[in-house]
Amino acid sequence: MSYFDIDDILVEGEAVNATFQIDATELGYLDPNSSSDNVKAETSVQIPLWLADTLSKRGMVSIEAPDFLTKKFEQNFLADPVAMNLRNCCPLFYELGQRIAELYGDAGMTSMLLKGLAARYKEIIVRSTVWRSNTHAPFVSKLAALEYQLVNAKYDSEREIYKWTTGESIRKGRKRKLK
Repeated sequence: MSYFDIDDILVEGEAVNATFQIDATELGYLDPNSSSDNVKAETSVQIPLWLADTLSKRGMVSIEAPDFLTKKFEQNFLADPVAMNLRNCCPLFYELGQRIAELYGDAGMTSMLLKGLAARYKEIIVRSTVWRSNTHAPFVSKLAALEYQLVNAKYDSEREIYKWTTGESIRKGRKRKLK
């Protein structure tokens, strides 16, 4: 994790389910369903990933994988990755998935994320040349943040290549004069 990377900061702020392993005093405000000032052992709460990670390292909580990183989701995702709406799962789907995989030490989760991204990347490449047209709006609305960045980068690079090959000047909008 980079201290200055905004995506890493946003991933660390994503809420995850954590189950307390011990009775925790003065943390009752973490459980919205509790009227007590304390959290009992085996209570499941949603807390930011950075807090869950810290408490997990101290043996106070166990982090539960989000619903979109379960085996059932993995089967559906790998069956037809292009059809999945990852933005609804989590806008930072790949980043959060990788961070959770690191916490669990789960190479299978990382493999699933890579296979899914590879399959979706093929579709991204095909559609990114004209993605700003209305026909591709449903597809773009399903993309996670990383995939959206890939679409923008591909579209922008194709536009710049077109300008370069046609002799269009980037700065002044004029043709280059060749001697």
